[in-house]
Amino acid sequence: MLNGIVPDRRKLFRLGLGVWLPLLLLGTAARPDAVTFSANADAHIYGGIPGGQFGSAAALEVCNMGDGGTDIQNARKAWIRFDISSHPQPTSHATLTFHVLEGLNSSLPGQLWHFAVYGLDDDQNNAWLANGLTWDNAPGNDDESGCGVKHATLLGTFEIIGKGADGLAVSITGTTGDELVDFLNADTDGLVTFIVTRTNEGHMSGNDVCHRFASKEDGDGSGPELTLTPEPVTLMLLSVGTAATLLNRRNRKRRA
Repeated sequence: MLNGIVPDRRKLFRLGLGVWLPLLLLGTAARPDAVTFSANADAHIYGGIPGGQFGSAAALEVCNMGDGGTDIQNARKAWIRFDISSHPQPTSHATLTFHVLEGLNSSLPGQLWHFAVYGLDDDQNNAWLANGLTWDNAPGNDDESGCGVKHATLLGTFEIIGKGADGLAVSITGTTGDELVDFLNADTDGLVTFIVTRTNEGHMSGNDVCHRFASKEDGDGSGPELTLTPEPVTLMLLSVGTAATLLNRRNRKRRA
């Protein structure tokens, strides 16, 4: 009882359903779906042929040889770019996926190979051409290291056992506050470039594998993919705003 008035519980129940059920449905509908982008450019670079261009190759090759990555002649790194200009900012969740192809040469049984994924700084050249990318001109490449980069941020790592196998997928994932999502949300031109290197070294005596990943030119369409989920509309803000509107209308009717 409030000020001598007994509330009608049925009316209160109907009011609750009328206000909160639509809001819950609206909040569910407002949660955005993930969108997957395919790479719009990719290529690997090769220290042994510093002027070589490999943008039309079906595989991205990644290799690091010699102690500390000193064997530049056999080093390879991969560059991958996505156009995410159609994706609404900010992003709340992201996954970058690569599809593995069996590597070249040989690997010791059970050898665990480590890879690093970097994001090229936004003030670097994100408009590079796949068929013009070389060891000498690739933005962010440290041309004196088999695995080093410059002007780039480490976003994540992954591993492959042995030579890898066709059909295997590897990925890095990030949520709000992680390096990957922060990198994407800091983008200003709609183009984001990732660089993949191998951090442990092979040697030419039976452990000289060169790992490979399907490029966008791969015939079965299994090139690199970037899956993004935008920040959802906050249900609480919707609820408060709608409830305030309904309460305001109810008060106007009482005064009338």
